[in-house]
Amino acid sequence: MKSKNRFLSNFIQTFQSEFILIIITLISGIIIARVLGPAGRGEYLAITIWGNLLMWYFHLNIYQTVIYYWHKMKDNREDLLKTLAVASLFLGLVATLVGEFIIIPYVMPSLDSEVLIAARLFLIGIIPGIISEVILGALAAEEKFLFANMMRIINPTISTIFLIIIYYMGLLEVSSALYILLGTNTIIAIATFFIGYKNNYFSGDFHWELMKTLWYGMKAQGGTVAGATSANATQLVLSAMLPPAALGFYSASESSVKPLSTISTALQRVSFPRLAGLSADLTHQRTLRIWTNSFIANSITALPFALLLPLLIPIVYGKEYIPSIIPAEILIIYTFVRGQSMIIRNSINGYGKTFINTTTEIISTIFIFITLSFTVKHWGVIGASVIAVLSSILKLILYLVEYNKHIHQLKLVYLIPSLTDFKAVILAAFKIVRKGVRKRGRINGKMEREVSK
Repeated sequence: MKSKNRFLSNFIQTFQSEFILIIITLISGIIIARVLGPAGRGEYLAITIWGNLLMWYFHLNIYQTVIYYWHKMKDNREDLLKTLAVASLFLGLVATLVGEFIIIPYVMPSLDSEVLIAARLFLIGIIPGIISEVILGALAAEEKFLFANMMRIINPTISTIFLIIIYYMGLLEVSSALYILLGTNTIIAIATFFIGYKNNYFSGDFHWELMKTLWYGMKAQGGTVAGATSANATQLVLSAMLPPAALGFYSASESSVKPLSTISTALQRVSFPRLAGLSADLTHQRTLRIWTNSFIANSITALPFALLLPLLIPIVYGKEYIPSIIPAEILIIYTFVRGQSMIIRNSINGYGKTFINTTTEIISTIFIFITLSFTVKHWGVIGASVIAVLSSILKLILYLVEYNKHIHQLKLVYLIPSLTDFKAVILAAFKIVRKGVRKRGRINGKMEREVSK
């Protein structure tokens, strides 16, 4: 019961932070979209996308590696963290050099001088970003999500506040937006390092033999590279083959459906530590429970969300973004399927099978690039959204095949929740809300009594 309550508490905490994070991110995205316009928004997105891609390409899944070996090496944890921290420093340096001497000169040669300087400085932030993954992985392994959740809210909050300030000062440009993001990321990295120091995570010694633990993440790195590429493949193709406005419309569609992913994302973050190092039967039991809860919660929220989108997009982004409505409706399906597929993927990874990440993401990436290359000029942004949905379904099928092969036979009937399941989840949700209301009432009553004294 204590373990269940802790999981529920972590989920609610993570869900709240995820929802707040998305709302704050939407605000900053709206400001950039309205002020910079489609072309400026596209330039800003291209630089930040490549910064994120380089981090994903070179971090070797250190976050998951820490979580996995935290349970395997209980007597050697500090040495493990120290070794992986040194490794992450080297990986960050390599990623930054690739960005400075390959990506900027050859992929983004048309940047003006101000944006060029900002882009080069922005890429240096990759180094502390990768090192922070070691600390965040250790916190997650201990099921301490408070700091990570707080930082994930504080980061975009600070960025958004400064964006609003320079917006009213009339100084909002692509370069200034990049400087704000770099400064915020640096502050967050410093706070993360302080938490790592406070928890004595790096009090151990560096050992070359522990570098072999990187193999766990490296086996999945091909999948991470392909996954990061496939996640941004649509944007890359749109920016290369269509006018900048197309990328602006598609990114607006993506941003508008992000609130729907909060439940799935929260479940993924808090469930992975509970799926690592288990027997096949226990992994299967927990996977079905998480799958069912996620399926029901997302189904209930998707319908009203789909009905509201046609009204919200023109109001929030402006009438010029009306072409984003249909792609956004299609991407609701993508968001739903992707959330469910990540549950299966986490189960497989927690069981120690990570190579499927590589094969699945490579297949998905090839599928996206080939289909988009032939259809994007004819189907445009709507076609790109349809292909995103098809690629998510393809990935789910591949994960299910691997799950059946290594963990447990998962029949199709198990994937569709029954009416009883729906009722149980709804009742549980009502109990959580009622419990929260009662707790808040007790707190308010206590405060009133203290004041009356």
